[in-house]
Amino acid sequence: DVLVTGSNTITNATFDGTAFIIGSDNGIIDGFDITVSDAYGIYVEDAENITLSNNVIKFTGLEDVNSYAIYAVAVNNLKIINNNIAYFGLTNSTAINNALRVEGHVETNEYDEIEDITYSNNIIVEGNVFNISMPSLDIGYDSYYNSVAYAEGVVIVTSENVYFTDNSIDIQYNNYSGSYDTIDALVIGNSNYGMDEDSDF
Repeated sequence: DVLVTGSNTITNATFDGTAFIIGSDNGIIDGFDITVSDAYGIYVEDAENITLSNNVIKFTGLEDVNSYAIYAVAVNNLKIINNNIAYFGLTNSTAINNALRVEGHVETNEYDEIEDITYSNNIIVEGNVFNISMPSLDIGYDSYYNSVAYAEGVVIVTSENVYFTDNSIDIQYNNYSGSYDTIDALVIGNSNYGMDEDSDF
């Protein structure tokens, strides 16, 4: 993995088998060609003013580990613009598959009850192309009987001021399991957002 720290602009590079972690402010990853099989391709946490643009990401997930091409947690001012993301998921019904997941940081108590949320804020997802293949699976439940969806293309939750526009999501199932298997292209929940008519599903 590559850890990106400080204010960095990294452009026009090719990486095979390398994932990226961004844990500080004012980072730009632009024009990358990334091929990786891991838990994530790009992981951003507790950072602000981050731009991921004009990248080609070819991502293969893992069978029993939550797998995300781009995963952002508790981020302010995040721009995900004009990327081409090919996602191939392999979940075996024990792990989550998402091509993109943006969420806040949720603190829970010993009973899995929410005590505090640090929302992600000012999220722009614009002009991206998602080609997604993953298993279609039954909804699961955790130990407290909360539902868990394992197969979702793009997920944005616990986020404020979300703008999702002019994106294309093509999602197909490559396997299935269960009597009521489910696969979702886009999930936006517990967030306020704008979406225009130019996005294709």
